[in-house]
Amino acid sequence: MQDSLSEPYLWFASFTRMVFMKQILMLIVCILVSSNSYAFRVEPFLQAMEPLGKKASATFKVINDSDKPLPIETEILRAHVNEQGKEVTQPDDSFFLIPPQTMIPPQSSQVFRLKYIGEPILSQTEAYRLVFKQLSLDENQGKSGVQLLFHFNVLLLVSPKDAKSNLITNIADHKDKKSIDVKLKNEGNKYVDLSKLNMNVVGSEGENTLKWFQYSPITGFQILLPQRERQFVIESGDIPNVGTVKTVDFSE
Repeated sequence: MQDSLSEPYLWFASFTRMVFMKQILMLIVCILVSSNSYAFRVEPFLQAMEPLGKKASATFKVINDSDKPLPIETEILRAHVNEQGKEVTQPDDSFFLIPPQTMIPPQSSQVFRLKYIGEPILSQTEAYRLVFKQLSLDENQGKSGVQLLFHFNVLLLVSPKDAKSNLITNIADHKDKKSIDVKLKNEGNKYVDLSKLNMNVVGSEGENTLKWFQYSPITGFQILLPQRERQFVIESGDIPNVGTVKTVDFSE
């Protein structure tokens, strides 16, 4: 079953084909937000955590690059995948965040401190969204004047201390007989981060090892959660100097 949750980025790993279109649309949105409502930046956009110890805490910086005050409100959502493979989120109280809301001065930044206070014993990686919401306050309209202008999602991945991923790769001929379907399944209890792996491709004419920045346009996603599957297509010519693809695997 494929899931949208493993596309963190939906906002940070979109590149080619349909993914390129998403990136272009996001760029347009950012330009519009920047010009009309003073956009902001968040660092980092993905945070790996553990339920106990030092890694149960994290910090995030929201940067206001505009020349106007930036009202920010936050929300934390638990994320899971339903039977149809769609991401479903709901408010969650597994974290303590300071401050929950604030006003960031122009050309300034605010540090947010996050602490996991949820279930200390986990069987596998749990995923959450930390949402930073930019508000517009119209003083002439009172509460009814509060509007959401823009929001930024940070992916939180909370894993057991000794959790391990187990990435299984299978390939098959695509229906057009010219491309290859690559199916990835994570049989471990920790998420897989493809940005830390090389993709090794062996073909009829040779072999090639690609780094994340080289193959990310092909996969279109970065994170694969435990017990989840994702599939992508390697089209003819995507991997130079290999000919017809015979095997695909990933390594550190």
